[in-house]
Amino acid sequence: MRLVEKILPTKFNIRAITISVTRFFILNMRTLLMSAKRYAVTATGGTFDIIHKGHRRLLEKAFEMSDVVIIGLTGDALAARMKKSPQNDYRKRLANLTLFLHETFPSSLFCISRLDDDFGPAVLGRKDKNAVQALVASEETAPKGQRLNEIRAERGLPPVEVVVVPMVMAEDGVRISTSRIHNSEVDQEGDIIQSGGGQTRPQTNC
Repeated sequence: MRLVEKILPTKFNIRAITISVTRFFILNMRTLLMSAKRYAVTATGGTFDIIHKGHRRLLEKAFEMSDVVIIGLTGDALAARMKKSPQNDYRKRLANLTLFLHETFPSSLFCISRLDDDFGPAVLGRKDKNAVQALVASEETAPKGQRLNEIRAERGLPPVEVVVVPMVMAEDGVRISTSRIHNSEVDQEGDIIQSGGGQTRPQTNC
């Protein structure tokens, strides 16, 4: 009887441990399945001269949906053809964007590719498992998604899904843009800047 009493608790503990371990793995598998990203690879892009809240929302959406994000960074020649006048050249913008990504999305995988035309080879030349599956675009650039899929169809590539991210508004209800920041109308977060250099917030009645 004493031998049985010694063995039973041991068997009971082993069973309890087995159940606990099984539950642990089931719960973790559920968590992994629930957190699975929608796409393996997405693409987005921009000039990223001064990185502001609108850029951050765009990148947040891309990383939220995808395991890997390819970021097209407008080259200086393309910026000139688009009649844009960034304050920073490509090398400086690349350094700033890389630092921002490492600080803001430290555990995310990304690749920065220079854009010498509207799309670049990353979204036009692959058919394997690393091919781009979605384009994350702002409302302003979303129409380019249709043209992208037309070019992909001509090349025998499947269409990508175009995910549109709404514009981010400043405090005055007008969208945040690099040009407004250049003109000292708003800062990177969309806060209004006074002509004297300080910041002010719209008054409210309370």
